[in-house]
Amino acid sequence: MEQSIGLHLITVLSILSFKLSVLAVGYLITKMGYDLLLKGVTGEFKFKGSISGAKADLVGASPGLLFLLLGVFLIGFSVFKDKPFSTSTYPEVPLEFEAKEKPKLDI
Repeated sequence: MEQSIGLHLITVLSILSFKLSVLAVGYLITKMGYDLLLKGVTGEFKFKGSISGAKADLVGASPGLLFLLLGVFLIGFSVFKDKPFSTSTYPEVPLEFEAKEKPKLDI
């Protein structure tokens, strides 16, 4: 039983660390985009993307806006993406288990 609790804690902590690290990276990217927007950095680029029928086009927008949108997407991913898991425990069988009566073999 103690081993299953340990495995459960490892699973929960790994999912928590994943979500927190993606949240931190998303925050840093969003902050960088915000800083670029405030400084007025401009650039010429074309960004096109499509996911299951939805299309997005950014043409000639500032790089700060691109980083801002990317950071918001990462934060949304870390918050709303579900990572389901389950921990199953099975009854432990003692190692000292022996049959009381040995079966007879007819040869």
